[in-house]
Amino acid sequence: MSTKSIYRTTSGKAAMHALYDRQVACLGFTVGDQMISTRFGDTHLLVTGPQEGKPLVCFHGGNVTNPTNLGWFARLAQKYR
Repeated sequence: MSTKSIYRTTSGKAAMHALYDRQVACLGFTVGDQMISTRFGDTHLLVTGPQEGKPLVCFHGGNVTNPTNLGWFARLAQKYR
């Protein structure tokens, strides 16, 4: 692994990504993802809700994953995107 990685091993990275994917799958609604470029680097987004919905951005804290955050706000995904 690169010394700049947050993962110590490639198997550790794979395990964390698999856990993340399982969390997304357990949400019970359709979730897409995309990468956007910012002045701070690339940022991974999870996207859900109706295409015509008003935009809503929910930031998770450093101690929770994005799928967990989406689960808390799932009702908002009925109206917002």
